This record gives sequence, structure tokens and C-alpha cells, in this order.
Amino acid sequence: MTKERKYILIAGCLFIFLGLIYRFYPFGFDSFGDSPGIALKLKKIQKYTGVVNQKSYIEKYLTKLNKVYASSVNLFLMGSTPALGAVDIQNTLNKIAQKVGADIRRIDIRKAKKIENAGITRVPVRFSMTTTTRQLRDMIFHIESSPKLIRIINIQLSVAGKKLPESIRSTITVEGFIRE
Repeated sequence: MTKERKYILIAGCLFIFLGLIYRFYPFGFDSFGDSPGIALKLKKIQKYTGVVNQKSYIEKYLTKLNKVYASSVNLFLMGSTPALGAVDIQNTLNKIAQKVGADIRRIDIRKAKKIENAGITRVPVRFSMTTTTRQLRDMIFHIESSPKLIRIINIQLSVAGKKLPESIRSTITVEGFIRE
């Protein structure tokens, strides 16, 4: 073994020894200044402690969101397909018409339309009837205040006849919503 190789071997062993000391005894090197790693770890611990302290607030907020979700589920029409949703609208309209004393002559189910990226489908239904002004007003009121989310999207009105000017022939299009 030459002298040069001995010096290289001794220097390598010395570096390995210093590395081992630094790795296993890092507290001996704290005199060189504050370690930024410790400060960062303390900030992380404080951040996580703050998040843990917000647990009760988050649980209350989650409870409130669950209540809102449960109440919003009742706004949608019964049924998982547009046809079943249309039947639910028809039943609702028939109950309202019976309540106000009107007679629905014709009900047409229109083509359902999906709302993009919402998981909701619109179910339009058109119906025709001949009513008095008061019955029409009550019908519109009960449709708009229905427990289901049903809205009027189109109304066409005309006088039913010259003999009875108070009779109104109306064609109303309403739509309800189903979840997919």
C-alpha cells in the first residue's frame, strides 16, 4: 500500500466517522446556530394543534350540513327516472286541482333535460285546463308553494268563450327535478 492510498483511506474513515457523529449526536452541533428544521416542525405542530382544536366547530358545521342535505332531499320528485318523476308531478297537480275545484283536461309529459355536472334532471310537464280567474290564481299559488320543488316555466292564457268571459283556458308548463 502506498502512502497516498493510506492518506486517502484515513481521510475517508475520518469523514465517515464525522458523519456518524453528526447523524447520531446532532445535539452536539446546535452551537452553530438555530436549526431551521426545528422551527418548521414547531410551526407544523402549532398548525395541527389549531386544526384539532377546531374539531367541535367542524362537527357542528357537519351536523348543520347534514340537516340541510336531509331537507333538500325532500324537495326532489319521487322516482329515479323522468317517467316516475312526471307521475309524481301529475299526482301533485291533480291534488292541487282538486283542492281549488279545477279540472285538468290534458297532461303532456315533455322531454327530460339533464343539468350538466349537477346530477339533476329537469322533468317538464304541460297541462291544460279551463278555470275561473280565482281558480287559476289559487292553482298557481299552490304549485309555487308546493313542498316539492316545482316551478312554472310557461303560461299561455286565452278567454274560453264569449258567453262566459270569466272562464280562462290555460296551458301551463311546469318542471320538477329528480336526482340521478
